[in-house]
Amino acid sequence: MPNFYAYVTNFRSLTALIGKAALAIPFITLIYNIGPPWLTPIAVAILTSIVQIFVLIYIFQFWMPLSRLRRKLRLRLSIIFGGVSLIGYLGLFAFFVFNAPDTNNRDIKGFIYTEAAKAQINSAYPEQRALQGAGFEPTLIWEPWTVYV
Repeated sequence: MPNFYAYVTNFRSLTALIGKAALAIPFITLIYNIGPPWLTPIAVAILTSIVQIFVLIYIFQFWMPLSRLRRKLRLRLSIIFGGVSLIGYLGLFAFFVFNAPDTNNRDIKGFIYTEAAKAQINSAYPEQRALQGAGFEPTLIWEPWTVYV
């Protein structure tokens, strides 16, 4: 473990920087592509950076003076909360986001069909074809309030 720590904290070595960049690039592209559909990916990156700065300020201001045991407990709780939040977000993203008409353009689904859509959507005329017919306008397929929720 000390060797890994020395590698991660070594910012002066060129090979360490290249190794970190090689590890970071796949994760950056993954995170860049799963952002929310209503913001551009650049806006998501900027907002995420701002939130991270506030979280760091909060941690250094309020969590650092705590005893070591309490810090470990809070770190574990934070990791658990972050993991549960990520799984919840990915689940909601998978069920309530559709590509309109490609992966560069996304929109949000609702969860209750309108009466007109309910009469048309079946196994022969699936939801995706109904969306294409509605010009990828989700409020024509789902009740508007369910799309906004």
